[in-house]
This record gives sequence, structure tokens and C-alpha cells, in this order.
Amino acid sequence: MEEPVHVELYPVGSELPPALKPGSGPLGIAWWSLKLRWFAAHASQVPGRAPPRIRMFVLYHDPATLDRVPDSHGLQKGLVGIVHAFAESTMAGSNTIVIAHELLHTVGATDKYDLTTGTPLYPDGSPTRIKSRSIRRTMRNSWPAGARCRHKRRRCRRACAVSS
Repeated sequence: MEEPVHVELYPVGSELPPALKPGSGPLGIAWWSLKLRWFAAHASQVPGRAPPRIRMFVLYHDPATLDRVPDSHGLQKGLVGIVHAFAESTMAGSNTIVIAHELLHTVGATDKYDLTTGTPLYPDGSPTRIKSRSIRRTMRNSWPAGARCRHKRRRCRRACAVSS
């Protein structure tokens, strides 16, 4: 398989996707999901281009105005995702990880880490269950032992790019 995933950038949209309000209950999340799928279906219509199968909306934020970006989401139903990323070249690596993480959600991958602590879940996040090291690392939301962000912390709240 020469090209298992074909990525094509579409023009910048004139409208933002609907935001998920913090603390939304199940009905609020369901309503947001429906609004997002409707938005995605209409926002990705570009004359002369085939409609995409998976739609990822990447919203870049100024790191000078935010300490932390809103949560990103990938929805299997509708094959749509929203990624909140920092608009800073030093964070391109971590932004790419978040985009890949949410893209994997759209095709059915589940989180392999505890959402409250960020630690890998066992056995689902363990090397024996997920054969690809890069996919395992992406869905566990973890980095190689000893990796540090640009702030020299093991886990950074700003989702910095890490280097080994």
C-alpha cells in the first residue's frame, strides 16, 4: 500500500465549528455532536473537489493569550474531528500528535490512558495489545522514557513538543 492515508488541505473556512461547552451533560454533548456533523458536511463543500471522507478542523490559538487549549475531539460517527492547537512552530510536533490522535478516534480507536491522571491503561495501553509503537504512543498520550518538553518538565500543561 503506497499511500494508506491521503491528506488534502482545504481552504480556510469563514466560520468556526460549534464549540462544546464545558460541563455539557449527555444531551448537550449529543446536540453539539449533531451540530458539528451538520457544520462539517456544509463547511467541506468546495466546488470542483470531491467531498472528504474524514474532516479534521484544526483551530490554532495564540500561546501568549492561553495557557491551555480547549479539549480536542474526534468523532467516529460523522468521521469528523476538531483539534485545538497552539500556533507556534516549536509546538508543531505535539500538534501533529494531537491531530493524529483525534484522527484515529474518527476511525474507531479509543483512548488508552486514564483521562484523570494521564497514565496508560493496562492491559489496553500496554505493548502486547497494540502492536504499532507509534499508534500505541499516540493513543496512550505518553512519550518515551526521559522525554521532556521545552520547559524541561516531564508532563507539560501547555502540550509542548517533546524531545528525547
